[in-house]
Amino acid sequence: MSYTEGLAKKCADKHINATLYNNRAAAHFRLKNYRSCYNDCKLALEMDSQYTKALVRLADACMELELFDECIAHCKMLEGTTGKAKEFREMAQKALKKKNEKSRDERKTIFRRKKMESAVTSVENAILERGITMRNSDLANVENPLIGGPVSGVHLEDGKLVWPVVLLYPEYSMTEVIQNFHEDSTFQEQLGEVFAERPEWDVERKYNLNSIRIYYEDDSKPHEVKLKSTLKSVICRKTYVVEAATPAFIIFAKDSDAERRFLNKD
Repeated sequence: MSYTEGLAKKCADKHINATLYNNRAAAHFRLKNYRSCYNDCKLALEMDSQYTKALVRLADACMELELFDECIAHCKMLEGTTGKAKEFREMAQKALKKKNEKSRDERKTIFRRKKMESAVTSVENAILERGITMRNSDLANVENPLIGGPVSGVHLEDGKLVWPVVLLYPEYSMTEVIQNFHEDSTFQEQLGEVFAERPEWDVERKYNLNSIRIYYEDDSKPHEVKLKSTLKSVICRKTYVVEAATPAFIIFAKDSDAERRFLNKD
């Protein structure tokens, strides 16, 4: 940038240096390099404290950088020195409005964060009270590798835990998510809804409420889950581990080859 080259000459004339800084600030502003613009305006004003163009540009840079108090202060100074009192009064009012909006948004963000933290703490306490074993579970930021992305997290409804639950169908390499599985609901109730209509992938019509078995695995062996079991009764077992804050269950058609391979694997 030629202005930079000019400044490198270290001219003794402060007015020339102020002009170079101001011109470079203008170039930065056009490129949306607002922090660099701000810094050059400051340097220009150090060279010439009465440099109105630099002060105007500094006010503009402050607005873009959300330095609203400083912007307002510069506008008040410009009101009395430029003959454009109305223009800079309106700019100061705009900065004040943006400042208030930013403060409001920050308060909302803090409130939402505290509310979420409180909700997460309540859920964590409920999980501890039930003796549920969790692994790789960040309740505030749940992403389950079984379904390749974020899921609606476990939460409380009237003091009861409601979970996202993953259903795995190895025979067809299919995965399904029940977003809100109430801990007191039975598998029969939830899967009755899942199989109310035949899944498109069940081309052999093998999967319905009366022809399936449900399992989960711990580190050593598979465990069967009865349809009349509630979710809570299963995930509170010592052998059950909730991964990534999302209970998961494996479903097979009864006595299928896929089920036999699953039960007989080493």
